[in-house]
This record gives sequence, C-alpha cells and structure tokens, in this order.
Amino acid sequence: MAKNSYLGGHTIITPNLGLIGYGKKKKIKPKHLQSLKQAAKAFLNSVIATELNGCEIKKVPKLPFKTLTNAIIKKGGPHQWAQAQEEYEGVKTKLMKRKEKRLERQKVNDPDAIVEPNK
Repeated sequence: MAKNSYLGGHTIITPNLGLIGYGKKKKIKPKHLQSLKQAAKAFLNSVIATELNGCEIKKVPKLPFKTLTNAIIKKGGPHQWAQAQEEYEGVKTKLMKRKEKRLERQKVNDPDAIVEPNK
C-alpha cells in the first residue's frame, strides 16, 4: 500500500453535535402517497383501470393508511368503494378516453392487427 493512499471512513466528532454522519434514518413515504387524499385518488385510479381491463380486485390490498383500508372494507370491497366516490364517473371517462386513443394509435401504426377493447 502506498503512503497516504488510505481513504477510509472519516467520522467527525464535534463538541455540540457528537458524531456527525450517524443518525436516525427516517422512513420516507413515496411522494404520491403522502396524504390520505392522494392515496385514495391513486387507489381509485387503479381500481377503475382494472375494471376497464376486464379484471377484478377480489380482496383489499395492503394500503399505507389504515383509515382508507377500513373505509374500503365497510363499503364491501374495492369496486363498491370506488363506485361510491364522487370522482368515479369523471375518472372513468378520462381513463376510457385515454384507452381509446391508445387503441386508435395501435390501429394506425399496425392496420393489419386486430385490436378490440375489453368491455
């Protein structure tokens, strides 16, 4: 080993702060799920997207907010909860339009392909 080539860890000790570089690690929630309202909106979008794709969510997934999970269980399941939301129709039409545009683009790019939307 050459002289003065060690680049090991350096811990700085200060009189007021103690050890710098060591501390409690904070749990960071994803930015899109920082509030209950944002989590509810994200879950509503995913439920509607699965409906449009012809699938079902049979059981309540693990969500970051217990109050949201409890509300979904009280309504009888994810689909019943989603249909009870005020934004349901608006979000559903928005996602349907987006899906139709995507299907049109696929038809334009490959006219020989048979692409039918799931209903």
